[in-house]
Amino acid sequence: MQPVHPTFVGGVYWRQSMINGAKTVPAILTLYSGRLALSAQAGPAFDAWLQEVSISISKLSTMTLQVGGHKYAIVGRGSQISPAFSPEQVQQLGAAYQAGANPAPGQPPVVVVGATVTPDGSVDVVNIHNGPYTGNPVVPTGINFGGLRERIGLWQQVFASLGIPT
Repeated sequence: MQPVHPTFVGGVYWRQSMINGAKTVPAILTLYSGRLALSAQAGPAFDAWLQEVSISISKLSTMTLQVGGHKYAIVGRGSQISPAFSPEQVQQLGAAYQAGANPAPGQPPVVVVGATVTPDGSVDVVNIHNGPYTGNPVVPTGINFGGLRERIGLWQQVFASLGIPT
């Protein structure tokens, strides 16, 4: 019997231009069943088998995903003029969180990378809070990677926990 790996999903920013900050857009990165997918509000960017994806992380915490000859620069935060996560993206992340909190029988667990329960009891799936992956649906507050490194540091921990080189 093969081990069941959780599905990981989280909000990130896809830097589509080094010059135009408005083109650093919110996106959802999903690691599931041996595949990695990136989608933005405009639609999917890619959905590929992990062995088809090269992952590297710079010292400034830009995660570069290379898939099929295309490079995707993923960063932890958008610029001052980046668009906000759309209501649909927030809803998608919220649904993933609910699936992790209430897993369906026979389904792999779902982990929303960086989600946290706020003091009022609501779940924040967009603003990132740092911490190591613990196997829980919520990655708790803990290690602080700094503003640029928040989401990327958490993803780096996820990849390392699964033996995926970065």
